Amino acid sequence: MLTAQLPDLTSKKITQHVRWFEEYEKLREKNKLAIQRWKESKLKEKERRRSSERKGSIGSLDTNAENELRKQEIALWKKKKEQEKEEQEKRLQEKREAEQLQEKLERNKHKKAREKIEIMKQERQRCEESAKAEQKLLEAEIRRERAEEARKMIKSYRKMDEMHIEKLKLLRLTRKDKREPLQLPAPRLSAPRNPDRLLQMTQVWRAKCKIDEMESRGKFPQPTLHVRNIPHLKVPEWRRGMSAT
Repeated sequence: MLTAQLPDLTSKKITQHVRWFEEYEKLREKNKLAIQRWKESKLKEKERRRSSERKGSIGSLDTNAENELRKQEIALWKKKKEQEKEEQEKRLQEKREAEQLQEKLERNKHKKAREKIEIMKQERQRCEESAKAEQKLLEAEIRRERAEEARKMIKSYRKMDEMHIEKLKLLRLTRKDKREPLQLPAPRLSAPRNPDRLLQMTQVWRAKCKIDEMESRGKFPQPTLHVRNIPHLKVPEWRRGMSAT
């Protein structure tokens, strides 16, 4: 019969539906009975209260109701306070966690800043050391070039002096051969003169000659003055006007 009324459903589904409906009817009957028993118990309770109300005083019932209401209010107040306390603790915990996170971020930020500053200091120190090393090399190169230039100048002056001395020797020999006395002008200052001193090295010249010895030891002297700027004694009258040419 149900199959004809429900052609879209299979026999299995119809059987399951019938079983479900039967269970539903049983539960509904049980529910009706439970409601009926509850109503009966309520009526009995109501009758019992009426009986107790007749026996008891109205003031006592009011006091009990007030106490019960107060208990309920106190319970609600306690529950509300507990909830507020929990919410407050939760907010405090969240605040502490946020502060800890912020402190951690700040520490990391400061740490990175310190590391960056340290790297910059090291880089600047390396640049300064490199600049100092380059400056030292440049100064050493300048000293070497000046010493080399001074050495060349001294050699040139030495050669010129040697040529001058040779010419003087030749001039003296020529005059001796001709037996011509050398006419010297009368000196303004009366002092003993020794012409042989022309062939001897002066103290200044000896100091200049030490340069070769210093160079052989790997030492470069400070640049010397030009030969024209070196302080010297007054030229005697008899040497004035004499030249190497």
